[in-house]
Amino acid sequence: MKIKRILAAALAAMTLGLTLTGCSGGSGGETDNTLVVGLDVGFAPMGFEQDGEIVGFDIDLARAVIEDKMGMTVQFQPIDWDSKEAELSTGKIDLIWNGLSRSPQREEEMALTNSYLQNDQILVVKSDSGITSSADLNGLVLAMQEGSTAEEAWNEFSEANPDINPSTVNLLSDNVVCLTELEQDKADVVLMDSVVAEYYLSTNDAYSNLVILDDVIASEEYAVAAAKDNTELRDQINEALGECVADGTAAQISEKWFGDDIIYWEE
Repeated sequence: MKIKRILAAALAAMTLGLTLTGCSGGSGGETDNTLVVGLDVGFAPMGFEQDGEIVGFDIDLARAVIEDKMGMTVQFQPIDWDSKEAELSTGKIDLIWNGLSRSPQREEEMALTNSYLQNDQILVVKSDSGITSSADLNGLVLAMQEGSTAEEAWNEFSEANPDINPSTVNLLSDNVVCLTELEQDKADVVLMDSVVAEYYLSTNDAYSNLVILDDVIASEEYAVAAAKDNTELRDQINEALGECVADGTAAQISEKWFGDDIIYWEE
């Protein structure tokens, strides 16, 4: 299969003068016209499983970009979010597109597109907890998703605020597990993305007793990532994503999932 792809790419380059950037195929892409998108399927409303299907804001946006604008096929591949960099660098996936926050470390490790959404890292607590701000975290159990920018945000915040000391910081597999720990009193506070928290708390009755504190631990932006050496694919995604912003497609998808146009885009 690898030899077949190499020969196909060579033939395409000789006859059409093109260098194909499509799928590395390691996780299931069947042709050079397929892009494999890796995602955490517990990250509503960006990308998540619902009734046996993978749906979400980023899913719809990726389809619009890859299928409608680029004329390619997209395949969504659930991955361990903590291993996303390895999945991308080894060619098991072609893109990470699932509420991926931009950070200096990720800029070094991956080829990132322009930012398309803004997001905050915020704190979620039970409404009757008596916790009103980050200053109340001393001696409490704090939960967050391992390998997420919540973890990075907390590390920076705690360095800047050495007087705020939770008794335990639990790094868990995903945000749903974190909220479950909060519901079951195994955690006192959850640090997570605001877009995710707002979605879960507004659409799930099980979380009706949870609230978001006013504190913003960190502000960030979402981008799409290709492998560090695949800037050609990054640029293709960036161009098509810009087209979706310009023609209103991205705004329509945003209104579907968030009830408003919250697209953020800078050339």
